[in-house]
Amino acid sequence: MDILLTSRKIAVYILLLFLPIRAVSFADENIKLRPLVITSTRIYSREEGKIPVRSEDSIVLGESEALSHFSAASILSDFSLTDVRTRGPYGVQADISIRGAPFEENLVLINGISINDPKSGHHNMDIPLTMHDMERVDVTYGPASSVYGSGALGGAVNIIPGKPGDELRIFGSSTTGWWDYYSGSASINIPAGPLKTRNSVEWQRSTGFAPETEFDMLTASSFSELTFDDVKFGCLLGYLTKKFGADNFYSNLYPNEEESINTGLLIADAEIKKDTVLIKPVFYWKRLQDKFILDRNRKSFSRNDHTTDMCGGEITSRVRTEFGTVVFGGLVGNEKISSTNMGKHRRVKSGAFLEYENRIANLFLNASARVDYYSTFKTHFSPSLNLGYALFPELTIRAGAAESFRVPTFTELYYSTAANKGNPGLQSEKAWNYEAGLNYTSEGASVFATVFLRNTKKIIDWMRKSPSSAWQAENIGEFDMYGVESRLKLELEKFIETGFLKSVTLRYAFLEGPSKKGITSKYVLEYLKHNLITNLECALPFGITEELNFSFRKRQGYEKYFLLDLITYKDVEFKKGKANLFLKLSNVFNTEYCEQGEIKMPGFAAFAGAGVEF
Repeated sequence: MDILLTSRKIAVYILLLFLPIRAVSFADENIKLRPLVITSTRIYSREEGKIPVRSEDSIVLGESEALSHFSAASILSDFSLTDVRTRGPYGVQADISIRGAPFEENLVLINGISINDPKSGHHNMDIPLTMHDMERVDVTYGPASSVYGSGALGGAVNIIPGKPGDELRIFGSSTTGWWDYYSGSASINIPAGPLKTRNSVEWQRSTGFAPETEFDMLTASSFSELTFDDVKFGCLLGYLTKKFGADNFYSNLYPNEEESINTGLLIADAEIKKDTVLIKPVFYWKRLQDKFILDRNRKSFSRNDHTTDMCGGEITSRVRTEFGTVVFGGLVGNEKISSTNMGKHRRVKSGAFLEYENRIANLFLNASARVDYYSTFKTHFSPSLNLGYALFPELTIRAGAAESFRVPTFTELYYSTAANKGNPGLQSEKAWNYEAGLNYTSEGASVFATVFLRNTKKIIDWMRKSPSSAWQAENIGEFDMYGVESRLKLELEKFIETGFLKSVTLRYAFLEGPSKKGITSKYVLEYLKHNLITNLECALPFGITEELNFSFRKRQGYEKYFLLDLITYKDVEFKKGKANLFLKLSNVFNTEYCEQGEIKMPGFAAFAGAGVEF
């Protein structure tokens, strides 16, 4: 196996990280998990003292996190209770699961616009944004169909790009590491009067930690804003292309699989604000081209080419009154596929939504409803009601109930091979979710805890009667999933002057799901039963920060495992800019584990890099 970093190169990186040069503290610039209530509602608000009514995480990315975490999937795995099931590491391919819902039942959004691929949820994390672009990642635990429509049974992940800045800034970074890994990126922010633009590019490649795990990825993006008094226009463009070895991704009978992806994205919007009224029209378009080869040594043996297109528009109006805030709007969209395996299919969708929230003394109410129509399925009505009550300024209790739904993907409906058979007769999934919890926030400490129950009917999964028979997509019945999720964060430097340990964050989730004897299922029964994540941030001499990310995971049907990552940061400030240096030791215990089937994950690895901003 090729290893790019020799021991001498590692020693040089460690020496650079620990040089006694003038340090810059970044504790105030990079605060993770600030209490924002934004993803689970269209009533975007940063009001002080707003009473929480949902279980949420908000991950604020600093420059160091963007450098040392190579993808949004890595950020979610380390800093939230999202179950990230990786086939290919470092952003190659990952499925997300929230509250035990299979990967198809969770929504991925960019700036509130769903980018879930209508062909397969395996592509939902193919995000055409660089790490420079991501300012924040919001996670909603629980249903969100009353806000965002199909797909949000388990929860939603909303990636918020940072807005272009007011100053001319140039940023570049480079990272190298085990398995001939290399990444390089650059970003430039250009203000020109009312027009501000940020352009970014990022390249990653590796020869792979095992045979048939190599990858080569390129991402480019552009984000522009044009402001005139009360009107603001925005345009986000993104492009991602990647080619990778897909060892055992879809079949353990053919280890020499290969896949390549091309994804393009456009989101254009406007904000028209006048007094207490805000109107926001949005247009979006996304194309994904997927080429999959079952045996790269016999490229004509089995090759599938798929192209999916999504486009649509929506308009949202928000009105603030003395009786509360109301949001209403409508949308229309189109989804289609052209595939060498599935043929050509198309469906049109439309919808309307309404949301209301108000605070009456210590009681906070949020109610929403949405109607969605699909040309190939029935009309779906998704209601939601959430209440929060402040017992004390620091302590609130909350409860809620909501219905959510998901229409089948094109793969579940039409895909057909000797190993997998779609089902054109599939019906939409529906789920009711009930939850209750509490939030406590004080100077230097925050806690949230939630208990929930989700009842899903007509759940879709791939089943088979014996190991020699084909997988068949079916509505397999009614399942209940219940669980507990919690988070404790302590900023110790605000309580005691330890001089070493700055903050501790603990997250834990427990799930209990169905036990279906005699059923062989691909995804539904493989939920993460125990998920414990610990993040420690320590202050070392010479202005160095050490971050320890420890996790314990036990998946239903799999062996338990422990993981530990160590990341060392050093910020350096100079006359006209600053630099960020890091060293990352990944999987320090060299744990052998799998997250999907029998696909092995990487063992111990070391990475080092630097970013410079002018």
